[in-house]
Amino acid sequence: MDFTQPPVCFDMGTGVNPKLGGIIMKFKKTAAVLFTAATLAFPCASFAQSSTGAPDVQLNGKDITFSVGAPFNEDGHVYVPLRGIADATDSNIDYDAATGMITVKRDSKTVSFDIKNSEITVDENGAISKIKDASSIVREDYTYVPLRVLTEALGCTVGWDDTAKTVIIVDKDLYAKNLTDGFTYADKLTAFMADITAKDKAVSGTVNITTGYKNEDGTDASVAVNFVIAGSQTKDASAYSITVSSPDDSVSKIFAQAGIENEKLINALKGSTMNIVVDSKNNAFYAKGGIIAAALNMSDDAWVSLTNDDLKSLGIFGSDGMKYMFSSSSIGNFRDSINASLGVVPTYDAAAAKTVFNTIDSTLALYKDSSFVKTQTGYTSKSTTTLDETTAMTNTINVNTDAAGNITGYSMNSSSSGMFSMDVNGNFSADGEKMTMTMSVPEIMNLKLALDSKYTYGTQPVVTVPSSNVESLLEKIGGLFQ
Repeated sequence: MDFTQPPVCFDMGTGVNPKLGGIIMKFKKTAAVLFTAATLAFPCASFAQSSTGAPDVQLNGKDITFSVGAPFNEDGHVYVPLRGIADATDSNIDYDAATGMITVKRDSKTVSFDIKNSEITVDENGAISKIKDASSIVREDYTYVPLRVLTEALGCTVGWDDTAKTVIIVDKDLYAKNLTDGFTYADKLTAFMADITAKDKAVSGTVNITTGYKNEDGTDASVAVNFVIAGSQTKDASAYSITVSSPDDSVSKIFAQAGIENEKLINALKGSTMNIVVDSKNNAFYAKGGIIAAALNMSDDAWVSLTNDDLKSLGIFGSDGMKYMFSSSSIGNFRDSINASLGVVPTYDAAAAKTVFNTIDSTLALYKDSSFVKTQTGYTSKSTTTLDETTAMTNTINVNTDAAGNITGYSMNSSSSGMFSMDVNGNFSADGEKMTMTMSVPEIMNLKLALDSKYTYGTQPVVTVPSSNVESLLEKIGGLFQ
């Protein structure tokens, strides 16, 4: 609910915005393009391995090809050739023949282990830790190491796609090391939005959403829902009152088609009020109101909470990405935004992970210094990227400046074609923002969204973060299925 964000986050087409991570999408790859923090609907699978078939290994969205040896599964672990994974992660290997110790070094981290010993030692700038896992294996004169323990010791995030039999590795340090381009313009834009975020302000606005599709008999099944938002934003916490209304009886029709008889929820969608509190300081989200009470079978005055730890427990998001979802105030520059985006790569779906990295690459292509061109009103950049075998995307940003070169606002457009089509237009300034989005998935649905918000600066009332009558959203959702 923080309406002010660094520029990368308005690239709705690339899906790099972790703040939009709670939206549930039917298709994982579509979700990956739209919102990289994709969804509570697909919790991370266990890293336990199948005992048959050689696994694939993906690093930062790219498949690793091992020139010598091949990964294999054994006793619930994926083993990979040491030399191959060291080269892929830009690490150096030393071997002490006298002691049998192998040392893997990268930047400030040193990982040491004896092939015959299951314990490894991690030295990071003199801080020593011990990790006990599976022992390394020597086969055909090549050393194989348990992949997860080594890459995590180097600072990577590791996941497993059981369907594709693929290990998914996100290596933030390596990705950052390969960012050789400058981002001067992007940093200025980030600072412009961060300045807006840091100021106390009242927020007023509307969000209108229309979804449409046809029933099997060809009749219209469109739904229109409108939101009127009023609230205040401070650096540490924000509070909003949201009035929900549906202008016709379409909600009842849709629920009837789906066989849902929750009259309380239908009436809440027709007209009710929600309250939302965002605790930016402690990375937590709270909500209450008629829709929430009806959907989760709660009293109207009870709060549900969603915290950074809740979502991390599901294995869906990285901690950096989650902090960014609740507040962008910790984002200091453009590289911080990219780092936050890497924290929400889905490490449970190999195809979705590749798509997310493609979207991040697309953002980099748009925001690097060499992409910007001077104009009469400021400067502009445009990039076109193929995200996957079905989806191409074009992004354009126009930055407005005053006579002194200071940023006064900017506009963006993102459009895509392929498996789904989408077009997003946004205009952002210190006074507020306007955004429209249209999306169509052939033969399934279409969606239209319009947002219009305005800011009024000045000291705001202290936001009270709920401390009583609060229930965990995850626990409430889990209880519905018991």
